[in-house]
Amino acid sequence: MASGRALVAIPANEDNPHLAHASDELDGGAEISRYTSVSSRHATPAGARLGPYEILGPLGAGGMGEVYRARDTRLGRDVAVKILPAHLSQKPEARERFEREARAISSLNHPHICTLYDVGREGDADYFVMELLEGETLASRLARGPLKLDEALRVGAQIADALAAAHKKGIVHRDLKPGNVALTKSGAKVLDFGVAKRRDERSPKRRRARRR
Repeated sequence: MASGRALVAIPANEDNPHLAHASDELDGGAEISRYTSVSSRHATPAGARLGPYEILGPLGAGGMGEVYRARDTRLGRDVAVKILPAHLSQKPEARERFEREARAISSLNHPHICTLYDVGREGDADYFVMELLEGETLASRLARGPLKLDEALRVGAQIADALAAAHKKGIVHRDLKPGNVALTKSGAKVLDFGVAKRRDERSPKRRRARRR
């Protein structure tokens, strides 16, 4: 590992796996074991290809997928790739949630919402590609103490602006929390639209009740 500052994935059970965390250099081996162990049974190995994306290493894993740092070989940039593994893609509810997140993000274009670049399928695995964010989550920042007033106002305004843009598109996030907000050099970024819904969507139960 190079000297200076290093990219270290934030463990998914503490923060959001979409985020690469810029921190002082740590012992990589100990840190890597904390997040690869989450899904080692279904892990995608470094060097694997998903279309034009070459997997570089894991960033984290949650209940609805695994997130990897990858290289876009066409454009020469690093990205975050979220994969719905084959064992989950066979479950209709898991695939529906995964596709809903991709649709929600793809309909939004805002400086304070994580950007979706691409979607695809390789073998039995569905995936989508997002910008790779470098920084820390709001949860991590708050763990060190409260924000100063001017910083709190700035971050709050950026989050509110992002949510207002989503609401104008009819999308409700439904899972806003400090772990789903990234603090980057360009400002706050709202992450994880996995449980987001459009305001005109109804659950199957509500649709059945309406037809009666």
